[in-house]
Amino acid sequence: MNAHFTFVLMGTALGCHAHQQSLQDARKAPDEQRFEMWLTLEDQREEYEDLIDFLVQEEVAQVVPPWQLLRQGTDWQAVNHPPFAMPPREQWPAIVPTLAFIQNELEPTIGPVQVVSGYRTSEFNKVAGGSSGSRHQFFEAVDLIPVRPKRRKPLHSELEHLFADHGAKHNVGLGLYQNTRFHIDTHRARRW
Repeated sequence: MNAHFTFVLMGTALGCHAHQQSLQDARKAPDEQRFEMWLTLEDQREEYEDLIDFLVQEEVAQVVPPWQLLRQGTDWQAVNHPPFAMPPREQWPAIVPTLAFIQNELEPTIGPVQVVSGYRTSEFNKVAGGSSGSRHQFFEAVDLIPVRPKRRKPLHSELEHLFADHGAKHNVGLGLYQNTRFHIDTHRARRW
């Protein structure tokens, strides 16, 4: 193996390390099997089906698996709170612009994403250390990671360009976190 090829392989492995760390974090997020158990235990199946119908009507049901929108966060076990929560019906419209932005601008740029934190109760948000004004509490925000491996710096660069081009027009809040996890909402244009 020549030295250049070895260097390229090492650079790729190191560049994807951030994505691997994000995937490890995402594995802490509750899975679909746990979601099915939660639906039954909390008697939320009918409400969830109504939410899906609403998202279908708004043409955003296919952007991400809808059950992921109800993940409170990857630290649910550490803070000893339920893994999922159902937002009040009056908040459902708030997620539509965020999902439309993901569908029309974000995914064409960086590819498919998964939600690792969606709606959060104010109680969960507080014990998890979220901002008191967190848009997650209003079903307006999601924390995402790319489905396909991405290196942190190129991902952040793509997201910063996307924000510069479309942030003001779509009232995008963009938060860049360590590794390849990031925040999107459509409350008002800002970046951190």
